[in-house]
Amino acid sequence: MWLSWLALGAQAQVSGALPTTPQLPVDPFRPVVDGGAQLATESPRIHPGSLAASHLSWAHAPLRWQPLDGEIQAVIKDAVALHLGARFGAGPLQIGVSAPAYLVTGLAWQGPDTILGDPLLQLKLSMWRETHGVGLIGRLSLPLGADRRALGQPAVSGEIGGLVGGLVGPLATTANLGIRLAPPSELGEIPIGDQLWLRGSASLELTPRWQPALELIAETALSDPDPSKSPVELLTVLHHRWSGGPILHLGLGRGLSTGVGAPSWRLIAGMTWRQAT
Repeated sequence: MWLSWLALGAQAQVSGALPTTPQLPVDPFRPVVDGGAQLATESPRIHPGSLAASHLSWAHAPLRWQPLDGEIQAVIKDAVALHLGARFGAGPLQIGVSAPAYLVTGLAWQGPDTILGDPLLQLKLSMWRETHGVGLIGRLSLPLGADRRALGQPAVSGEIGGLVGGLVGPLATTANLGIRLAPPSELGEIPIGDQLWLRGSASLELTPRWQPALELIAETALSDPDPSKSPVELLTVLHHRWSGGPILHLGLGRGLSTGVGAPSWRLIAGMTWRQAT
């Protein structure tokens, strides 16, 4: 659904020397690391036409690592990224592609550099009936990024998920559940592989222009669920729609677990432009 050509300005810093710095792909944690996370749970409702969006994300301590005999330490202290994207929908189908780029400095295993992440192809198919609907979404990540610098996967990865949503008066609820298939890797002593991911939201249309929402983001290892591999985050978002113009999004998130990928906190500001066919 996203056609993201560019994600600029991801900036990360290590919070001190680690006994052993883990070499890992950041792809499994991109929802909190690079700002590419959507501001809203994926809805089965498809708006016809094109959509362009951008948002700036600042995540504090999104990647933390705990040696077997030590305390939790921040592998990345702060991550800032600008995400630009677009998508196109027609009937029950929506397609998109993304190719994030990173400007990373201060990581223990590399020097300052600008890095292209793995291109991501996306496809969404849905069925919507006035007040409710269901859908399927698939994403395919191609191994063209800099996996040697821990910002890409060494092989093809992807995910598939189900979508469900409904409207009850001014209240809208949406839930996503899916599986992410990725090459195995490790974060210190923590193995990272295939994951089960969940996202849910509830939003209230106070007025035609103002809409607050709560977003819950969670995932865990598919084969061996464990708190260290189960990041959970709660995100509060305020959407403001200008008459005949763009939509402004402001979000504040906080990690509810110590799982790898749950940030201490996150700030997001974004803008969406939609044009119907």
